[in-house]
Amino acid sequence: MKMWKKIATGLPIMVVLQLQAYALDSDKIKHAAAGTAIYGACVIAAEAADIEWLDYKTCLIPVGIAAVGKEIYDDRTGGDSEWADVGATVALPALIAGFTYTLYEW
Repeated sequence: MKMWKKIATGLPIMVVLQLQAYALDSDKIKHAAAGTAIYGACVIAAEAADIEWLDYKTCLIPVGIAAVGKEIYDDRTGGDSEWADVGATVALPALIAGFTYTLYEW
């Protein structure tokens, strides 16, 4: 199955989430939007560059690294560091990856 079809599966969710992230004043929604944007950018870049090992499953790695890195940064700079933010950042991309797996590979 073409990767663009997999991207199209999660794209409407990404767009709606990005629009809602700044309409609502919720930190967890902003984290979910950022994680989804990172995930979408990774999947699109992997498809554009035709990197075979980088796909909708392995693109969860940069999302996790960014989520943990942000909370470590917040902790060291006196920001509001919550590990629940890591979960909020990774949750929606993981849901999209699981949905994509269910649709196209199960």
